[in-house]
Amino acid sequence: MFGHRILEWIERFGYYAVALGVLLESAGVPVPGETALMTAAFAAAGGVLQLPLIIAVAAAASILGDNAGYLLGRRLDRGWLERHGRRMLLTPARLQRMDWYFACYGPAAVALARFATGVRLVAPLLAGVARMPWKVFVRFNALGAVSWAAVMGGLGCGAGGGWGVLASPVARLAVAIFGGMVAMVLVGIALRRGARRPRGGDEGGMGGCSRG
Repeated sequence: MFGHRILEWIERFGYYAVALGVLLESAGVPVPGETALMTAAFAAAGGVLQLPLIIAVAAAASILGDNAGYLLGRRLDRGWLERHGRRMLLTPARLQRMDWYFACYGPAAVALARFATGVRLVAPLLAGVARMPWKVFVRFNALGAVSWAAVMGGLGCGAGGGWGVLASPVARLAVAIFGGMVAMVLVGIALRRGARRPRGGDEGGMGGCSRG
């Protein structure tokens, strides 16, 4: 029923519905932005919308929304989140998990967060609170946003039977971007673990990545 309603919104408002849903979700508002993206891509399989435009709109809206969350985080501090975070569904336990996430993956966590439901709502905010340099944030954020939009758009289109649409330069570019992001993250993790490995053969080389 809910999915059918989203499909009606997509058919009525087209790319605007995708942009608004993804923008709000990326800014930290708990709305089904990813569902809107995949539903629009599903509709693209039937020729209602154009998949490349859906991907472009979703990626742009994601970047804008994430940067709004990042800027909000820059205005706040950790103490404020610990006192008022529950209003934003940021319990102390979730804050600890996000600390672990950033400790393990560093700036690459911003890109990876795009693919984690719930995490993508708060990752930009916490990156701002942590005072991650904006140039670093926007680089990883853009990589994650484009990869996420392309992969989820492709999955939605494929679910709608649009396999012919996926056999295009857009699909090959999406695979290349996603593969590059995965490779970058793996290299980053290896470098961070190497830097954290204690000298003298002591255990606990994962440092902040250990969840105990």
